[in-house]
Amino acid sequence: MSELYEAAQEYARQGIPVFPVHGIVDGVCTCQLANECNNPGKHPATRNGFKDATDNLKTIERWWSQNPEYNIGIPAEAIGTVIDVDSDRDKPGEISWAKFEEEYGPIPATRTVRTGSGGFHVWFRVLESLPTERLKEFPGIDFQASGAYVVCPPSRHISGGVYHFIDKSDVAAAPYKWVAAVKDRRDAAKQYAMAVNMAPTGVPDTPKQSDVRIVEEDLRDLDPDMDRSDWVRVGQALHSTNWLYSFELFDKFSQGGYWECPSEKYNEKDTRTVWDSFRNDKAIRVTLSTIEYMAAEARHARRPDASHIKIDKLLENARKKPQRSAEESGPPELEHEHIRFLSPEMLANQAPPKWRVDKLFPLAEVAFMVYGPPSAGKTFFVIEDMVTSMLGKPFMGRENLSQGGSVYLCLEGDVSLRVLAALHRHGVTPQEANNRILVGEGSLNLSNEEEIGALHANLTQYRADGGEFQTLYIDTFSRAFGGDDENSSAEVTKAINAAERLARSLNCSVGLVHHTSKNPNGKERGSSAIRGAMNTMVKLGGGEGNAPRLVEAEKQKNGVEGEVGYYTLVNYEVPREVYSADFRSEVRKEDLQTAVLEMAESGGVTGKGFTTNVEQKAADEQMVFELIDSMADEFGAPHMAVRKAFISQVLSMSDEEIAEVTAVKRFSKTRDNLVADDALEDIGSGKSRILRRV
Repeated sequence: MSELYEAAQEYARQGIPVFPVHGIVDGVCTCQLANECNNPGKHPATRNGFKDATDNLKTIERWWSQNPEYNIGIPAEAIGTVIDVDSDRDKPGEISWAKFEEEYGPIPATRTVRTGSGGFHVWFRVLESLPTERLKEFPGIDFQASGAYVVCPPSRHISGGVYHFIDKSDVAAAPYKWVAAVKDRRDAAKQYAMAVNMAPTGVPDTPKQSDVRIVEEDLRDLDPDMDRSDWVRVGQALHSTNWLYSFELFDKFSQGGYWECPSEKYNEKDTRTVWDSFRNDKAIRVTLSTIEYMAAEARHARRPDASHIKIDKLLENARKKPQRSAEESGPPELEHEHIRFLSPEMLANQAPPKWRVDKLFPLAEVAFMVYGPPSAGKTFFVIEDMVTSMLGKPFMGRENLSQGGSVYLCLEGDVSLRVLAALHRHGVTPQEANNRILVGEGSLNLSNEEEIGALHANLTQYRADGGEFQTLYIDTFSRAFGGDDENSSAEVTKAINAAERLARSLNCSVGLVHHTSKNPNGKERGSSAIRGAMNTMVKLGGGEGNAPRLVEAEKQKNGVEGEVGYYTLVNYEVPREVYSADFRSEVRKEDLQTAVLEMAESGGVTGKGFTTNVEQKAADEQMVFELIDSMADEFGAPHMAVRKAFISQVLSMSDEEIAEVTAVKRFSKTRDNLVADDALEDIGSGKSRILRRV
């Protein structure tokens, strides 16, 4: 089509999303305003602008077939951040750039674009999403990132110039000083105002312990024997907080108190002298964002290295580039700030997904859900799982593959008696469970970043103090949801994403305990986004008293779905001796009555001849075979007819009223089991679908 189309396709092949921007033809914009356009060659040609960006080759072909002269736009955040250095007369960008490099250090080799107007775009990778920011003290320099886009080579400029690469080096990581300069300017004004309002007479502010712990976590990632200029910036960032004892934080960091070993450079007098030289005023340029980004960069540097996206020879032979065979291609050389790319060869060299309870609960870095109606005994189920996990015992008849502790956030009610009962039943004293089971009571908002940060800091400290856990239960998801509308896909997704971030950052699995809806289908309450986001969903059936309750794996991304087993709740009295001697006299006998969970051998499904799971399975299979034999011709028996007859017979044979959906599930399960056992063939689809005995 055109050089612009070929370039857009090549960007997409490298995993960089693009979208069409109106181009320049005969010196005017290709939009309807033509020479009346006030932003020629730079504004989107699609309704949603950069939000429409994609790497789908067919979509790109459709766009540029509409107009082969479209310029190319890329969301700045897809690159990381793009420093826009403008060279217009009223924006002396290159002069400002020289001053910027003088203050923050020289530019590393990275991909650089000469813009059509004569300025340049400098591309950098970043470890986190950045705001788009204009540096007022450096006129002509803008950091383009979140919410912004850039026009890319070989787009045409209204001046007649063409965007082109002047440095095709790999996209380098942005030095933390530069990124901190952007974030510090965003934070400085607000932080200065807070300092003035909260400490008008210069009195230091008393910080929240959760805020201090977050800062201390970042300091643990930093070597105190860093370059002196970096060490000074850490001190400036801590000084900017106006916190009480902020110098003590700096002094402890400087000594190596947060590091693996003492500092070799520490000098008490020098540390105090440097600290006293800092000032908090409107010219402040260093905030806690500096420490945050330095720590993120340090953590990233300790990860295995990987090459970044390659765009070499972007405009050279884009269409003629030969396709390598699978044998020649090897692993992809790709890296993304939030995505890890893996070839099949790489997949074969890493361990498969791990289970804590075999084919039931995942081990780490993922969120899962346990849900059921109010009478299902969800709390008892979770507590039994925690205790058996701690002891390495099987749970619901499934092998425990990873013995370890748990943290249980109880956001409604009191579970102390239930936990003590489960421990006593398994022969464990409360003292023996210390540092392996931790119960949290109170409130949590998964939509509040500050609360998530505080929880992360607390649990990290718990581990540092000797506690261990591999599962974090949040009971219930509704209490921790935080949004106003549980049916809102966006709000639910935000909360679930927060739970998954906790799972990854704490290297544990996060179990969300949830309720069923009031609908007859008995699905989870709220938006369908819940089911879409979960890797594992375990449903508990309702029941009264000690009637058996069904456990069903309704969704397993890496395991087998279906019936897990049955359990009952049995009465249990906690011995008075479980409580401490000082408190024992205050405990009444009637206050010690609770229940514990036990596995049940029968699901209690009533029906003539159906007294156990094994007997029911055999009877259901026999019924299917008899129905097929009675309806089959030379091709087989109609699937729909067999299905209807099976459901009708189950409902008529039941001693008690059962839901039709139960009969439907029994048929589907029986059919699938027989097919899996090569005893039955399931052929065709729709009205032509037949079942045939093998």
